[in-house]
Parts: sequence; C-alpha cells; structure tokens
Amino acid sequence: MDEQYFFSGDHKRSSDEVASVNQYEDAAKGDLTLEDLKGAEYDDERWDQLISQMTFEELLALTGNTIYSSPAVKSIDKQATTDSDGPLGISSMFMTDLVTVAFPCVPILTATFNKELAHEMGSCVSDQAATNSITAWYAPAMDTHRSEYAGRNFEYYSEDGTLAAYTAAAEVSGAREKGLLVYIKHFFLNEQETYRAFVHTYSNEQAIREIYLKPFEYAVKDGDAKIEVRSDADIYYLQRAAHNQLYFLANGNSYNSEIYNWTAWRTVIYIELGVLILACAAAIVLRNRKMKAEE
Repeated sequence: MDEQYFFSGDHKRSSDEVASVNQYEDAAKGDLTLEDLKGAEYDDERWDQLISQMTFEELLALTGNTIYSSPAVKSIDKQATTDSDGPLGISSMFMTDLVTVAFPCVPILTATFNKELAHEMGSCVSDQAATNSITAWYAPAMDTHRSEYAGRNFEYYSEDGTLAAYTAAAEVSGAREKGLLVYIKHFFLNEQETYRAFVHTYSNEQAIREIYLKPFEYAVKDGDAKIEVRSDADIYYLQRAAHNQLYFLANGNSYNSEIYNWTAWRTVIYIELGVLILACAAAIVLRNRKMKAEE
C-alpha cells in the first residue's frame, strides 16, 4: 500500500498514517481521473462524480495538508505536488536544499516596459522549478504600489495598474507555457506588510476595476493563471462588503450573491463610530480643561 506524504518544512516529505489509496466504504465506485477533467468548466457535473470517488480522509488530506505541497490521491489518479514561494524566483526560504537563482526585484522588470523580457523571466522560473522538482509557484505577486513605505513593493510590479497588468500577464504566460502552476497573490488591496492581517483599506469600484484588479485580470485572461491566493487584508469595498462580494466583483459580477456577515460588519462599524465619538468627546474635555488652566 502506497503511503501519502506531506511537506515537513525542509523540502523532504514525511510519511503519514493515512494511505493514499481508496480503501474506505464511503467512496463511490468510478473511474474518472483528475486528468479527465482538465479544462472542464466549474459547473461540470463530472466534478461531483470525481469528488464522490474520494473518501472523507482523502478529501481532508487534500484540503487540510497542503502547505507548500499537496498529497497524491490514488482514487482519482492525482499526483503529489511540491510548491515553492518567491516572486523573485523559486525561493529556498522554507526549503533549504533548493538550488536556485534570485532575479532582480520585480519593479525593475516592470520599468523595462518589455513584455518579452517578462515572458522570459517566467520561463526561466519554470525551468528552475523543474530542476528542483517544484510543481507550483506561490507567485507572481499582483498588488499595487500604494505607498513608498509598503513592505512588499519589491514583490509588486508598479503603481500603474495597466503597466502591471501587461507585465504580469507576460510573466505568468512564460511560466505556464512550460507547465508550472502559478498561485498569483495576494488577491488585491493588500499592499502593506506590517499588520497586514488587520489593515482596513477603503476604495470604490471604479478604482478597484481600473487599478487594483487589472494585474489579476490580465494574469488570468492572457497569462492563463489558474489560482488566486486570498487576501489577508480587511477590505472596505463601498459599504465595507464581505469578501465573497469582492470575489464576485473580480469575476465580473457574474453571480448573484448575498452578504451573509453584514450584521457582523455593521456591529464593527457601530463600535468604531462609538470609539470615534468618545475620542472626540475626550479631546473636547481636555481642551476645555487646558483653556481654564491657562485663564
């Protein structure tokens, strides 16, 4: 019985007790493979059949043990994958035995206004990935230069959405043509580093469409990117909508949606307003005391 392996943090895989084979009673019989659904539409009914062939344990392993890797799943003939980080190339940050070369920071690439060069960089990254048995790349990074103090500007293309979009599409295309999976990141409006999970970003739909979503759009439409890593930021879109609204916005508003957690957001807004009122009241009281003391 083949073993299922998981990334252990040093580019080696450790054995797990769960075997990567369909051996449980809760799985349906079927002969569909993951390869059979390559290029299939999201709503293709065969996805349900494919998933039904997997056991609960397999589904749990595939969704829960996938940091920098994904396990093999024999029931659907899925191969194991090993992923790497690094918008400047395949990174050895978590995998100390990788042999790679770091490229110049991404804004320098963008400053060349050279789509062919960006395409070549993506192709070279794919070659490095193949040399190191890496199947997926957590990059490129698609966010925008919104401040000169942003901690990840070296990963992001430009303050110009259109320039970033064309560069991103070319780089992603170069990587994808040689088979490398790309996880473009970090969704959008997540441009700072310190307190990246707590920052509140205000924007409107026009700015989002014209600037911040452009690189993501072109990377998917023209670069053939398949996967997006979600944002860590708490994004205020118009009425501070929930993240599901942002995904629908990014996909052209093609699906009806509801803001399920609007009550929670409304509560937070009330708290923020309350804190603001208290701060203003405190400032007024302190100012009055100071004026009386001066008299």
